Amino acid sequence: MTSDNGNIWVINQDENTISVIDSETLVELEKFEAATQPRRLVNLPDDRMAVIYGNRETAGIRIYHTQTRKVLHDLPIPGDGVGAGGFGFFAVGSVGFVSTRLDGRILVYDFTNLEAPPRTLVVNHETPDGMNWTPLRLDVFNR
Repeated sequence: MTSDNGNIWVINQDENTISVIDSETLVELEKFEAATQPRRLVNLPDDRMAVIYGNRETAGIRIYHTQTRKVLHDLPIPGDGVGAGGFGFFAVGSVGFVSTRLDGRILVYDFTNLEAPPRTLVVNHETPDGMNWTPLRLDVFNR
């Protein structure tokens, strides 16, 4: 759901599209092209939505403006075959966490500094797929 609670974004992975649904009427307002195999999405501050996409050939995070649907930035997910096995993806504020299941990494993205490469938080974790956040470890952002 967008930050103003007005619209619901739905990934249509097989069509490589994103549908925008009115949250009150549940009517599809719009459908637009997405990157190759969009998989997960998260809200970011400042009317932005981040969509993770990928397959064996390409993988990345595409950031959209939620009102205009304009692509604001494309961020790569480094590694070999990172998209083949699925992703975990969530954000806390402007910090995004991406797990790459095949090579067992958890990457940290700073969505306030889009030019910075992601930091590696974990390596060789056995098939990280689902993730969640606990506020008990706030220092993780400073590592």
